Amino acid sequence: MLARGAARQRELAVRAALGAGRARIARQLLTESAVIALAGGALGLLAADWTARTLAAILSEQFNVARIASAGIDFAVLGFTFVSRS
Repeated sequence: MLARGAARQRELAVRAALGAGRARIARQLLTESAVIALAGGALGLLAADWTARTLAAILSEQFNVARIASAGIDFAVLGFTFVSRS
């Protein structure tokens, strides 16, 4: 984030020179950060789901582990974690 901010210093200076206030610039940066964070979280969930399914398939074939097929992401727990951290 610091490197990106340093690279955008000129853009932010132009926005300020054109009349954008500090609050408006801060809102824009916070919005961009939130979008990046949500996109990263969504991709992380997809990767976790794919990994859990793949590992469950591999482990159930090779080791015959009981209940491994039911392993995965529990969305109730995920929702509780999201709400409790906000």
